[in-house]
Amino acid sequence: MLIHLAARVRGSYRDHMADTVVGTERLLEAMAGSATRRLILASSLTVYDWAVLRGDLTEESALEGDLYQRDAYAIAKTWQERVVRRLSQQRQWDLAVLRPGYIWGPAREYFPGLGHAFGSWHFVFGPTMSLPLTYVENCADCFAAVVDKPQALGQTFNVVDGHDVSPWRYLGATRDRGKTNGRRIPVPYHLPLTAARVAQWANRRFCHGNAQLPGLLVPGRFLSRFVPAPVSTHKLREVLEWRPPFDFGQCLLRASEAEVP
Repeated sequence: MLIHLAARVRGSYRDHMADTVVGTERLLEAMAGSATRRLILASSLTVYDWAVLRGDLTEESALEGDLYQRDAYAIAKTWQERVVRRLSQQRQWDLAVLRPGYIWGPAREYFPGLGHAFGSWHFVFGPTMSLPLTYVENCADCFAAVVDKPQALGQTFNVVDGHDVSPWRYLGATRDRGKTNGRRIPVPYHLPLTAARVAQWANRRFCHGNAQLPGLLVPGRFLSRFVPAPVSTHKLREVLEWRPPFDFGQCLLRASEAEVP
């Protein structure tokens, strides 16, 4: 069995494609020459098309249709999953795909979905919305469950803990422990999203789409960063029979007690 977790998380578009996509192709070439015929891929929630989503996100929700409005990470992860699925089908490998949300833990307690900091102020977009979180130990436990359960073969799972934690609550809890700082400023979700859509329209109208806008002003990137809908855990619970071993309070405690090199 091969569990493929590797992907570049920073860098240029070329870096992402070289490491995440081409690296995956080379890994699968090596796998084809071995006796291994079972593969588990760590994909990402970023592959979904958040602009067309209505209601909760499930494994059947539409994938991104306008890929090149997204950032390099999303593009590379989408192509990585496509490559893995195509080669697995061609070579008749047993494949399971897991799409984690924001993986957090010791030394990684801040992530883009929490908002945007300007000096000592932290603007929280959609402060009461549910974050698609999975604590690193919970996420690892979910991968282990897929290894152990034959019913996971051929399946795709969105991986979130399902603790219904808002960015406002998360930032408050981590600030109390000294992991984040700044005064929290709540911002209704539709305001920055509307600003992003206006900026996109102006870019197309006056710059023929050639202006390089920051990610916050590109609607596709904004939507994927600040997930606009809850992520369903139904399939995790019903098919995989998985529950996260640690609740949010326990995760906070474990993160604070962990020794970070």
